[in-house]
Amino acid sequence: MQEAALLEQLCTIIEDEEKALQVMKLVCERERQIVRNFTTPPRRGRPRKPLPPEFEEVYKAYRAHRITRLQAQERLSISADQFYRMIRKYEQK
Repeated sequence: MQEAALLEQLCTIIEDEEKALQVMKLVCERERQIVRNFTTPPRRGRPRKPLPPEFEEVYKAYRAHRITRLQAQERLSISADQFYRMIRKYEQK
């Protein structure tokens, strides 16, 4: 409804109907871009590291108490915080 009224107003301002349609399309596309930007905010910061390929094996050994947390960290070459973060990520899957 509003688009039809807007198109009529554009046609009176811009006497060429094709140009009015082009302007209308540009306005609609811009509105869609604005809505898209609000629904999906841009990703900021450093990208997250994926789980190392050997993580599952090390995790199972750690949970079975065959290795300690420090041994698991050394095998994966990561810090304690990163190790616990990876455990949470893995368990959420």
